[in-house]
Amino acid sequence: MNFKPLPHMEVVYTALMSGKHLSSEDGDVYYALRDNTEDYQAYFSAIGMDLIADARGFYYLVGTRAPANMAPILFFTAVLMEHYDEAGYAIETLVTGDPIYYRDLPHVEHPRHAETMERIGVTTADGLRAIVKSMARYGFVAYVGEDSFRFRPGAYRLLDATRDAMNYVASNEAEASAEPAEEPGEAEGGE
Repeated sequence: MNFKPLPHMEVVYTALMSGKHLSSEDGDVYYALRDNTEDYQAYFSAIGMDLIADARGFYYLVGTRAPANMAPILFFTAVLMEHYDEAGYAIETLVTGDPIYYRDLPHVEHPRHAETMERIGVTTADGLRAIVKSMARYGFVAYVGEDSFRFRPGAYRLLDATRDAMNYVASNEAEASAEPAEEPGEAEGGE
C-alpha cells in the first residue's frame, strides 16, 4: 500500500506512538493532523492503530498498549477530581487553562488523599512532580513556570478515563454493600 508523503509525518508518528495527545498547542504538527485527518487515519489504520480526532480539540491513537506509568497518573487525577468536586467546582474547570500550583495539591498533605497516593508509592512533592512530568510527556498538561502546570485539551480523555474508573469502583462497592451478609454457620453448610 502506497501512501503520499504527509506533512510532519515523522514528528506526528513519534509523538502519537509514544502516547502523546496532540492539540493546537502543538502548532504545525496539530494543524498537519487537522488538515490531513483522513490520510493520517488511513496510514495508522494500515499499521493496526486507530487515530482518534476528539471533538474537544485533540488527537490520539488507540491500539498502543497503555503505558506502565498510567496507574499513578489515574490515581493523581482521581484525587484532584475528588478535591475539586468537594470544593464545589465542576471537574471540567480543570481544563480551563488556569494554573494549578504544586503547593495547593492535596495529594500528600491531606491524610485521606495521602493514604491513596501511598498505595502507589508516592509520598512526597517530588513524587507528585514526577507524575506531572509523565502527564506532560503524554500531552495532558503543560508547565506554567517551575511551580505550576495546567491541563491541556488531551486531559479530557484522562478525565473521562478517571471518571469511568471511579464510577466502576463506586458501583462495585455499592453492589458489595447491597449483598446480604452470610448468617453464622451458612458458610460451613449451615443448619
